[in-house]
Amino acid sequence: MIRSAALLMVTAILVSVAGAETHIVRAYDMTFEPEVIEVRVGDTIRWEYVSGTPHTVTSGEPCTWDGGFYAGLSVIDPVFELVVPVDAAEEIPYFCAPHCVNGMVGLIVVTPPCSGDLDGDSVVDGDDLLVVLANWATTGPEGDADGSGTVDGDDLLIILGGWGGCG
Repeated sequence: MIRSAALLMVTAILVSVAGAETHIVRAYDMTFEPEVIEVRVGDTIRWEYVSGTPHTVTSGEPCTWDGGFYAGLSVIDPVFELVVPVDAAEEIPYFCAPHCVNGMVGLIVVTPPCSGDLDGDSVVDGDDLLVVLANWATTGPEGDADGSGTVDGDDLLIILGGWGGCG
């Protein structure tokens, strides 16, 4: 009983408030600025219309929509936001449909999750610790941070050693 209470107290102390980030990409003239951004799963990308004729934010290789996201940017609709999903590719190219022939392209680089991030939110925190504790001494992937097949002290050390935001 004392051990459980102490473990809960340690868990409460270690809960992190770090979270996902928001990345701003500005669309003006024939440019996305920055052209390349590095993000993590759970981050928000916010495209903002600055100037020029209306633009789009269209996923795919330049001038070929891949069926992913598509949104207009203009004075009327000046913002488009996208939360990077867990199943995102490592690289997500995008372009402005009316201006892709003029080189208005961009690239989203999704960095891999960090060691110990069991829930894919780009933060090693109390949620990940609770996954390990809830699956303690079991076999299987849930809570197995080191891939050994067993949830044990090594997994706990990975969580504690990687504590905080990734990157």
